[in-house]
Amino acid sequence: MDILSPTDVVPSYNFGHALINQLWSNMALDNFFEVSSGKRNAKTVAQALYYLIAHRLRTPIKH
Repeated sequence: MDILSPTDVVPSYNFGHALINQLWSNMALDNFFEVSSGKRNAKTVAQALYYLIAHRLRTPIKH
């Protein structure tokens, strides 16, 4: 398939690790997920969510 016009593509954004980490810290998402998850391993859940979000923002899915 050829790209013939701007509507033929899906925009994607790549964010660096430092930006993601700073935003995560500013929003206090560690604390939010640890308190809100209600799980015994809340810290592990928060770390897994950080990894997932950071990975997706650094390498977005290409369609």
